[in-house]
Amino acid sequence: MPDKGARRDAYLDFLGVRPDDPRRERNGLYSSVTFGRPPRMVKVIFLDTRWGRERYCIPSVAAVRYLPLGPVFGCATRWVTAGLDLHSLLSSCRQRAMLDETQWTWLESQVRNSDASVHVVVSSVQVLTTNPVVESWGHFPEERERLLRVLNGVRGLILLSGDVHHSEILDASAGISRHTDSGAALGNGNHGGILEVTSSGLTHSCIDPFYGALCAPILDAFPAHRVTAKICKRKARTRMVLPRRKQHTEVSLLSTSMIMLEMSS
Repeated sequence: MPDKGARRDAYLDFLGVRPDDPRRERNGLYSSVTFGRPPRMVKVIFLDTRWGRERYCIPSVAAVRYLPLGPVFGCATRWVTAGLDLHSLLSSCRQRAMLDETQWTWLESQVRNSDASVHVVVSSVQVLTTNPVVESWGHFPEERERLLRVLNGVRGLILLSGDVHHSEILDASAGISRHTDSGAALGNGNHGGILEVTSSGLTHSCIDPFYGALCAPILDAFPAHRVTAKICKRKARTRMVLPRRKQHTEVSLLSTSMIMLEMSS
């Protein structure tokens, strides 16, 4: 992406960020903010998953100007990459970066030196999804493994993501490997798993105009990471399945709260 520095400055100017803010000197818009004081402190960590991201295994054409249906072709190439398991076959695909090393060092220091009791890590794209059609950390498998390893054991951890034009709650214990190549278990320090809440913009829906009629079939094809599906399977008395149209658009705050209460029971 050209003119990254100018784009960064324009964004920070729009937010009214002061000229001496550290974000103006960073290669990326990552930052953190804390609320409260120990032991009731919450830290929100914002990652920049665009600045240092390398190209997909099959480079995406979604952003090519004047290409009709560019996003559709982008979805297709990601699906082909996953279907052929190119990440396993080609080390050049498996080792591509999502964050640069400077941001990785910053993130590690943010969680290692934190006094917060709750940590909210914000990623623009999903981390735990098993859906190969969407942009996600899953297309950068070594980077996702590294992220989960860094976050393992962080107190009060929740991941927050967006981008996909629908909402869902995801669980690290479903759909993806919870072990690193070295055999170290992921998630044990977080009481058996890491949760992710995806809450896309309230003005967008995957059924129109993004996926259209393909929304429900695509989401139904990749449910393994979804907490709601696990709850419905585990307890017959828990019927959290929404009507199809609502299920694949925006989950209300009430529905999300009910799910979280059920998980804590």
